[in-house]
Amino acid sequence: MKLRDQAAAAPLVGALTILNADGRIGNSSRQWPAPESDFSTRDYFAPLQSNPNLTSFIGKPVHSPFTQEIILPLVRQINGPNQEFIGLLAAIIELQPLRKLFNEISLDSESAIGLIRHDGMLLMRFPQKDVGHRFPNSIVLGLVSAADRGAGVTEGLIARSEEHTSELQSHHDLVCRLLLEKK
Repeated sequence: MKLRDQAAAAPLVGALTILNADGRIGNSSRQWPAPESDFSTRDYFAPLQSNPNLTSFIGKPVHSPFTQEIILPLVRQINGPNQEFIGLLAAIIELQPLRKLFNEISLDSESAIGLIRHDGMLLMRFPQKDVGHRFPNSIVLGLVSAADRGAGVTEGLIARSEEHTSELQSHHDLVCRLLLEKK
């Protein structure tokens, strides 16, 4: 099966890209021949290249160099037969379909939905605000690190524990939020 067919079979995947050990595109489902691009400076490349125990990484939301849309790279390490690093496979998640889906959820004007990475990076938020910024002191990170999965309800600055449920107040606008988290 061709790379482009595999990408087309995954609903949110805009492209699949194989990067070599130097961060250059070896193959892409988007076009052939693949354009000359260097991805070695992306936030996911160095950690996956240097740490054999780290097998996958959710990259920072960035503007696609090909479509100019905001994308989220989900990246997996590719190792050779002796476990040596030979490159990466990146599934490029287009955020626009997720925003459309989140838009269809009935929210009041003071509500928001967000996805946050383990280090506090805001991967996506609806309505869109501060995507790609890190909030390393966010109370939600404490909630995530204390549980494998669960939910949190925000109603104030005091945290409580109830099946991984917490209360906190949004630093964006001081409005209480419902938090869903999975480690």
